[in-house]
Amino acid sequence: MAERLTTPQQLQRRTFSLLFFLLMSVGMGQSLAFIVVPPVAREVGLNEVEVGLVYAFSALLWLWASPIWGRLSDRLGRRRIIVIGGLGYALSLVLFITVLRLGQWGWIPMGIFLPLLILARLINGGLGSATRPASLGFVADFTTTARRTRGFSRVEAGFALGIAAGPMLGSLLFMLGSQLGEWGLASHYQDVLPFFVFAALGGGLAIFAGSVLPQASAHRLGGGANRSDGSEEPLRPWDVSIWPFMILAVIHGIGNAVFAQTAAFYFLDALSAPRDDLNMLVSLGFGLMSGGNVLLTLLIVPRLNLQPRFLLRAGSVFLMLAAVLMLFKLNLTLAMMSMCLFGIGSGMLIPGRSAALSLTIDAHRQGEAMGLIGSVMPIGHVLSPVLIMPLYLWDSAAPYGLLVVLCFLGVLLTLQSPVIRALGAR
Repeated sequence: MAERLTTPQQLQRRTFSLLFFLLMSVGMGQSLAFIVVPPVAREVGLNEVEVGLVYAFSALLWLWASPIWGRLSDRLGRRRIIVIGGLGYALSLVLFITVLRLGQWGWIPMGIFLPLLILARLINGGLGSATRPASLGFVADFTTTARRTRGFSRVEAGFALGIAAGPMLGSLLFMLGSQLGEWGLASHYQDVLPFFVFAALGGGLAIFAGSVLPQASAHRLGGGANRSDGSEEPLRPWDVSIWPFMILAVIHGIGNAVFAQTAAFYFLDALSAPRDDLNMLVSLGFGLMSGGNVLLTLLIVPRLNLQPRFLLRAGSVFLMLAAVLMLFKLNLTLAMMSMCLFGIGSGMLIPGRSAALSLTIDAHRQGEAMGLIGSVMPIGHVLSPVLIMPLYLWDSAAPYGLLVVLCFLGVLLTLQSPVIRALGAR
């Protein structure tokens, strides 16, 4: 029997599918951690500032590490960096929930509880930050310039879908853990089951990816050298071809933090939402946000093959409209519409900025470029204790007013930047 050959299209499809599910597993763990931690931390005795510090330290380390991992993926190969990132994410998730639950049960002294929680989360910032730039570097390696946006959108949709699916699958696993506890099985571990499952899934997929993904250099479609030799100066955020996309990423990161950290308080304080229905309303709002993101990245952008310049401009407008609706404190319906619009804008901006930056950077430096743009993802969580939450305490609409101004500047940037104007448009 003749050996069955794998076409380049089949190889690309398999590679992108594996990267999709890998980023999806990471998104599920990340979203579950943000939902579960605050109430448990408050029960243990941590205040909002201390909880914010847990994420702020990790975000600062992510800012520093992500470009380094991207650069290493250009020099050492994507596969081994993906393995490091997946295993780091899995280890961080297991240690994080273990420390949290041991503290809740009173098995860890309060004096060392917060430092241990920060340390567990730092592993994600230091090692988990390797997965994304190496994965997106693969996308650049396996796509032509004409199909670059479609490729980024399909793979990025995995992370967005994971963010949306994490709380739902986590709830099912919590229910399964409770049932196991009733049967006398794993009674002490029923509350950590979702985290262990998501960690095993992420770590397992990373190891699998490291063993089966092809060598990117053998299939690179963009031309150029196979790998960076490390002799070039590192890419800098202020480089002429980079800074416009970094600014847009920072604005989006601040917007993410504004909605993520103030929406629940805003529903209570500005819209007088019933406290008994708060969890349901907030979950619905974030479900609409994630749904809008997934709809764009998984279906609309790839199907229509929308180009980066259009995505950057339209995405910035949608983010601005979302902030405007929250600015006037009108009603819950408009607040839900606002969160949906923010998700749609995110679904345009995320693949748009990745593809746009990729198209302006040499083929052998794609991982470094993706690490650089990804490094500012958590910038909002770094700024939250010193900017976003103080603004909210002054006025519940103030963070959204700040976001309106920033998004307006972002729209102007997409219209006036020579780098963005030079991109192809649809």
